[in-house]
Amino acid sequence: MPIPQITITPAGFAAIVNAENTGTAPVKLTQVGLTAQHFDVGTVGASVPAEFKRLTTFGGKAVADDTLHLNVRDDGTDTYTLRGFGLYLQDGTLFAVYSQSTPIMEKAAAATLLLATDIRFAKINATSIEVGDIDFINPPATTTQMGVVRLATEQEADAGSDPATAITPRGLARYINNRFGVGAPSTFVKTLLGLATAAMFRVELGLKSASLRDEGHGNGLNADLLDGAHGDYYLDWKNFTGVPNRFTPAPHTHPIGEVDGLQPALDGKANRAGDTFTGPLAVNGAMLRSYGWSGVASNGILVLGDTGSSIVKNGAYFDFNNSAGGYTATLSAGGTIWTSGNFDPGKKVNKAGDTMTGELTTVGLRVGYPNNPVARIFSDSGVVHWDSRSGYDGALPDAHAYYRAAAHAWTNSIGVIVASLSGSGALVANGGVKGGGAFDPNAPHAAGLISSGSYGGGIAMQDGNHWAWLYTAAGNTIFARVLNGASGVATELFNASTNAFRTPTDHVIQKNIPGINFYSPAGSVGYKVFANISDSVADGIHFTNIGTNVTFAKLKDGIAEFSGSVSPAGGYDFGSSRKLKDIDGPVPYGLAAVERMELAAGHYKPEYNNDGRRRLFFVAEQLAELVPEAVDLEGVEFNGERVPSIKLDQLLPVLARAIQELAGQVRELRERV
Repeated sequence: MPIPQITITPAGFAAIVNAENTGTAPVKLTQVGLTAQHFDVGTVGASVPAEFKRLTTFGGKAVADDTLHLNVRDDGTDTYTLRGFGLYLQDGTLFAVYSQSTPIMEKAAAATLLLATDIRFAKINATSIEVGDIDFINPPATTTQMGVVRLATEQEADAGSDPATAITPRGLARYINNRFGVGAPSTFVKTLLGLATAAMFRVELGLKSASLRDEGHGNGLNADLLDGAHGDYYLDWKNFTGVPNRFTPAPHTHPIGEVDGLQPALDGKANRAGDTFTGPLAVNGAMLRSYGWSGVASNGILVLGDTGSSIVKNGAYFDFNNSAGGYTATLSAGGTIWTSGNFDPGKKVNKAGDTMTGELTTVGLRVGYPNNPVARIFSDSGVVHWDSRSGYDGALPDAHAYYRAAAHAWTNSIGVIVASLSGSGALVANGGVKGGGAFDPNAPHAAGLISSGSYGGGIAMQDGNHWAWLYTAAGNTIFARVLNGASGVATELFNASTNAFRTPTDHVIQKNIPGINFYSPAGSVGYKVFANISDSVADGIHFTNIGTNVTFAKLKDGIAEFSGSVSPAGGYDFGSSRKLKDIDGPVPYGLAAVERMELAAGHYKPEYNNDGRRRLFFVAEQLAELVPEAVDLEGVEFNGERVPSIKLDQLLPVLARAIQELAGQVRELRERV
């Protein structure tokens, strides 16, 4: 195919231009995208149109400053027609594209596509482009891969150890001559190598029947005889000569009965299987061990007198048995046999009354006079109980308890005071006072209750000589007041009822279903409603001027709409730091997209905005096809449906990109002029 003029995409051009805009920066191509569709290279987006496959099996290198040689291979089973392709950088940016209306190549399922082409660039230095693995252009050949091989040197052929080089005929001849000799094998050896049987081989060599080595007894050959006799002759004792009369002593054995005096000596010894001694048994400087009793290796027994009297070591216990006295005792593990030497009753507590100098540990303690209520102290899982019970064996804490002290304090597990009660009855709780049970707004008795017992109840808070308190009146209003201790003046902060909230300055927020009205004082003629917030409409919260019944603002799903203009004195700020973003790549839209944007002039329909101003417009539906990120397809409600709106902040990078491309074209035109 002729050398195609490839087109650099705007994103590819931005990637290859260096930061100083003075030349090209190095880039690396890592993928080739294929398409069967012919497309307009000037309007391509972030990927090849109708791309059906992306390959990494390709390589290339610059063969001139403006020309790149490219090899692409596809050895898969796909069937397709190729009319265009695109080159992708390692970060996924579509760098360049090429397309033509006629097929570039066609691939069958059983075929391998091999596309080798030179690509020419205008105004781009091809040497700045790195393409995949250079070895892919001419891969090394293996037993399964076609490619390029290197010819072995004579020394490598002699060694015969390199598995990746090819041997030449000259190298093979040199190897054979060095191993078998020049001209080997000879004509005679070649004749021998061609013989089919061993018999033919013996005939050719002139060997007779002796060469068969059939030397067994009776086969007519004497090669197996020694001094005229076969081997079995020399195995017969009677054929031996020169036999000595005496032999050198050697270790051997005899039965006990053949050894004089051995059996009577053994009869006086103890039998290891069990025996009876008729005299005393003395053990000097060693130990006498009894073990294995009742089949347990760690148990032992010492029998004394009759068989019913013994000392037995039985696991972790010692058993003492005396059949004559009918006595049996067991000493447990860690147990002690008490004697006057190890037990002193004088050190024990006297039941009639005594003083203990150490701690007392007990599972429970009952304190009280007979027939009087008792105090019972005992523990449960994770809990210590202090009960006042009407009787010594009372089952429930049904008696009164008095704790008498000048003051009381409660601490946590590390000794920090968490609550205290003064002698005058003032309770201080570091964590506050809380009611028990789950709070029910319809059953206030389930919450913590603090009441003065009069005027509907109240809660007061004191700070020195200053006070603040809440109280109720008539059952439907809460009042809040403060008292300045220095001036003695009490001031109302607010009062709140079931349908309104009122401040001392007579500003009122009143529930007015389905909305909320805001009132401000209007002199002697009463109050003026200046705004209403309502959530009764399906499209959000409306802010309405009650006097004109006109909605001037609306809030829904985090989007605010205003019927008038918004005039921020400080301008608009958008967060744009790199720290706020995960950047995928450069802006993919530029001059080509701007040239295709539909622009118009006109007025808003009065149902949407009735200010009558003439405006300049983008058309959101058409813009969504060019720059979808700049359009919210359901951004505005109009006549019962959601219609598209434009996000101007998303258009600014596109317009800036278009200006950059225009600047580049201007520079190029200046260079040509």
